[in-house]
Amino acid sequence: MRRLARGLALLLPLCLLALPAHAQQTEWGATEFENSGAAAAQEPFLRGLLMLHSFEYDDARSAFQTAQRIDPDFAMAHWGEAMTHNHPIWMEQDRTAALKALRDFAPTPEGRLEKAATERETTYLRTLHVLYGAGTDNPQGKEARDDAYEDARSVFGTTQTHATDPSVTTGYAPYMRWYLPVASVIETRQWDRIEARIAAMDIQADSLGTRGAVTLHAGRGLAAAHQNNLSAARSALATAEAALGDVDEAALRIQVEELRGLIALKAEETAAALDHLRTAAALEAERPLDYGPTFPPKPAHELYGEALLSLDRPADALTQFAKTLERYPDRALSLWGTARAAAEAGAPEVAAKAQSTLAAQWKNADAPVRQRLDALADNPDARPPQSR
Repeated sequence: MRRLARGLALLLPLCLLALPAHAQQTEWGATEFENSGAAAAQEPFLRGLLMLHSFEYDDARSAFQTAQRIDPDFAMAHWGEAMTHNHPIWMEQDRTAALKALRDFAPTPEGRLEKAATERETTYLRTLHVLYGAGTDNPQGKEARDDAYEDARSVFGTTQTHATDPSVTTGYAPYMRWYLPVASVIETRQWDRIEARIAAMDIQADSLGTRGAVTLHAGRGLAAAHQNNLSAARSALATAEAALGDVDEAALRIQVEELRGLIALKAEETAAALDHLRTAAALEAERPLDYGPTFPPKPAHELYGEALLSLDRPADALTQFAKTLERYPDRALSLWGTARAAAEAGAPEVAAKAQSTLAAQWKNADAPVRQRLDALADNPDARPPQSR
C-alpha cells in the first residue's frame, strides 16, 4: 500500500497561502506563511498548526477552535480542526468528527468551497473532502480514500508539506526533525523505512548536537538489529557511542544501552543482552516524567519486556510492560506486549483488559490493524501490526 509508506508526507500538507504573511515562534517550533484569517486569530491558529505537526492532536484542536471563535469564517482554522482527526502513522481516522468540524464552517462541500476566501484555501478544503469522503453517505474505505487523497493533492498542486516547501518556515520544533524519523519507525515497526524517513526530513547528521546525533544513530542501530543486520547495527552503535562521548545524560545512555542489549540479543548473547537492558531500564526508572512525546523514543522497560517475552519469560515480561504503562499510560505497544505476556503467563483477565483497551484505541484504525487485534485473542504469539 502506498499510504503508510508515505506517512510523514500525509501528516501536514501546508503550502504558502496568498494573503498577508503571519509568523509565530513558540516552544513547538516556528512557522511563517500567508493566510486569510483575522489578525486576532493568528496566535491560536499558528499554535494549533505547530502542535498538530508535533502530534499533540487534542491541544491542537482546542487552539483551532479558539481561532474559529475569534474568526468564524477562517477556513484554515476549520481545516486544521478537521486534520486533527487524521492520524496516519497510527492508521487512525475519525471521519465523523472531521466532517462535523467541516460542517461547522459550512453545511455542504459546495458551500465550503464557495465560502473559502482564496483559491488556495479552496484547494485545501477540496483535498480534505477527498480524505474524508465528504458529500456522500457511502464513502470509499479509509485506505482507498488515503490513496485518493494523495492523488488529489498531486492534481490540485498541494503536494508540498511544511517540511519541504521552501517558501514556508518549517513548523517542526527543532528536535522533531531528528526525533520523528526514529519514533515513527519504532511505533510503526517499519524498520526498513528509517533511511527514507531521515531523508524526507532532510537531516544532516553531522550538524546535529549530542542529543540528536545519539538518538538518530541509536535509532538506525535498532532498525538494523531488528532486521538482523548486525554489522550495520554495530556500526551505528559505534557512531552513537562516539557522539555520546563522556556526556552523562541518562536519556542518551539509555539509548546506547538499549542498542547494546538488542544487538547482544540478536547475537544470542542472552546474559549480556539482559544486563544491558536491565541497565537501561534502571536508568529509565530514575528519570522524572517529562511532558511531551516519549523520550527516549523506545521506552527501556518496553524493550526489556519484549526481550524477555522472546526468551519465553512471559511473567517477567509482564512486569516490565506494567512499568512502561505506569510511565506512559495506554501505550499501544506495551498494551500489546501485556496482552501477549499475560496470555502466555496464564493471566487471561489481564490479557483481556489490555486487548479491550487496544480495541478502544484502534476502533477507527484500518481493517488490517483491527484484524491483527482480533487474531491476538486467539494466538498469543501474534505480532503487533506493522504499518505498510
